[in-house]
Amino acid sequence: MDQQSEYLKKIGARILSEANDLKRTKEALANELGFGQNLIDAVINGEARRETVDCVVKAMVDSYPIPLSDIWIEQDDTDFGVRVITSKDSAASSRTFERRNASGGHSPYYEYRDTAMSRTAPFKPEWIKELRVVSDSDPDNNDVAYNNGHLMHQATFFIGPVNFYWDINNTRHCVEMDTGDSNYITPFVPHSFTSRDPDNLGLIVAVTYGGDVHRALSDFSYVDSEAIEALAADPRQPDLAFVRLINRLASTESISTTQLIERLVEAGFTPDRAHQIITFGGADIEEIVTIAIAMNVSPKDLSVSHMVNGAEVVIGHRQGARKHYYPNEGDPAYEFTELARTLHQPLLKGLDVAVLGGTPADLQHPLHEYAYNYGPTPVRLTWEDNHTAVLDSGDSAYVRPMVSHRFELSEGCDRGDLVLIRIPGGIDNQSMTEFSTYAPEGRARVVKESRAWF
Repeated sequence: MDQQSEYLKKIGARILSEANDLKRTKEALANELGFGQNLIDAVINGEARRETVDCVVKAMVDSYPIPLSDIWIEQDDTDFGVRVITSKDSAASSRTFERRNASGGHSPYYEYRDTAMSRTAPFKPEWIKELRVVSDSDPDNNDVAYNNGHLMHQATFFIGPVNFYWDINNTRHCVEMDTGDSNYITPFVPHSFTSRDPDNLGLIVAVTYGGDVHRALSDFSYVDSEAIEALAADPRQPDLAFVRLINRLASTESISTTQLIERLVEAGFTPDRAHQIITFGGADIEEIVTIAIAMNVSPKDLSVSHMVNGAEVVIGHRQGARKHYYPNEGDPAYEFTELARTLHQPLLKGLDVAVLGGTPADLQHPLHEYAYNYGPTPVRLTWEDNHTAVLDSGDSAYVRPMVSHRFELSEGCDRGDLVLIRIPGGIDNQSMTEFSTYAPEGRARVVKESRAWF
């Protein structure tokens, strides 16, 4: 089946699934939307033209209180799960931006180039050359122009001598970075990059991506900013965060403070201890389990992962980083070196990869993967066994979740160097935990609905 036919079947299945949610049969859809029954059947079966499908989708959104995003599936722009962008294609997207300098004027600061992206992927990876050269590592250097931060999380891989700057709580910082070093930057942290060597301008590969908040922007946009701030459980203040969590959960059941204390007393707490916990926090692990049972939630819903001040930025240096061979040390296909990690984005997985000459080993995982060849030698990418592409130096690729793929040395090469950045999309720990609770015989219908609701 070609990709267009597969796409039409997928969106037809989504239309059927949404009709099920609205408690509409195919006959009801045809009658209420004003289409012939044969046309609706063809759309749901994936046998209609794209233009016809678009008309039905628009009619559903216009007729029912549902958002387009509940039905729409983006057209696949990959080659069976992989998209490759060559260095030449990347260079064609080059654009240079100026920023203020120490003399008060403006001069070139960055050269940007697009790299492998897909409309089905949640990240926007960019190649950035640092055009501003500095002679020191002073975070207050007047030649350094900080940005204002952005909504996207950022994982950065460094190539060459680059200074990295950031500002937290009006305190500026600078760290000298080199090839193989990395960082993680939390949204809205002002930051910047410069080169240290005028004869060897540094590069970064910046992979910016939207997390859970980005995916929930539609909901956030309808909520008052002060109201949503009152719900935030700041992990930098774990006791207060716990109080916010327990009160947030109580509000979902319209339980008053007095009623919440009564419920905890029924669970075995003294009145004083119950009052102390919901006012000041400080519950231990056993108490959290008891509270969770009393509130009909999971203990993890009341857990707070402490975030120390300054953890909005994480620095990862190649020297001393954890490494391992894969699949084994005896005949390794790869050597993986871990890049910067943060507990608060547990599925952000950056890897500096040395492609070795061992028996080829396939990779498969539930994350979106970005690959960039930063070394001098080409690497062959093979996916789903019969699709191949050569990644020359400066080429990049996107690999969709659960696509089996491998990287191999090209003939005559003894090592390849790649950076891989893997991030979650909608398939994350939370969605998979929910999916796992579904009746096993019905799980396949999530991916491709095949039955009417009755």
